This record gives sequence, C-alpha cells and structure tokens, in this order.
Amino acid sequence: KIQEQEKYLNEMMCSFHNFKEEFGGLQVKNGQFEARIKELETRSQSLEAEKDCSALHIEELESKIKKEVENLKRHKKETEDMQSRNTKELSDLQVRTTRLEVKDAVSRCYCLWKPGNS
Repeated sequence: KIQEQEKYLNEMMCSFHNFKEEFGGLQVKNGQFEARIKELETRSQSLEAEKDCSALHIEELESKIKKEVENLKRHKKETEDMQSRNTKELSDLQVRTTRLEVKDAVSRCYCLWKPGNS
C-alpha cells in the first residue's frame, strides 16, 4: 500500500511539476501580451494626438479658404462696380463726343453758309 501511495505521490508531483512549467509558460505569454497591449495603447494615444492635430490643421485650412473666398467675392464685386462705372463713363464720353462732333459740324455749316459768305 505504501508503494501505491508513493506511486500516487510521484504522479502527483510529476503532474504538479508539469503544471508549474505550463503555468510559468503562461505567465511569460501573459507578460508578452501585457507588453503588446501597452505598446498598442501607446500607439493608439499617438494616433489620437495625430488625429486631433490633423483636425486642427483642417479647421485652419478651412478658415483660410473661407477668408480667401470672401476676399475673392469682394474683389469680384469691386471689379464689377469699377467696370460698371467705366462703362457709364465711356457712354457719357461717347455722348459728349457725339455732341461735340454735332456742334462742330453745325459750326462748320454755319461758317460756310453764314450770310455774306457766298
């Protein structure tokens, strides 16, 4: 009976030794997983920071684009106003030129046909 108990005890010791080795291996793997998790968490935080920075940069670019569009619209309006004024001034000049030409023609006719000029 003692031999059976010794055999049983040896089997238990062998099982315990195998369990201990397996447990040690699992602890190593667990440590590797924890290190990988920390590495991924750090990378995730880095990507979040990059995302925030990119979002800020996009907002700045959108603001600059909006300002530039407003400037271009204002410049377009100013150009259209100037073009309108120039068109009106050109029209006024054409009318005055025509009037002067008519006045000049009338004056020439009068000089040619005035009494005493035959």
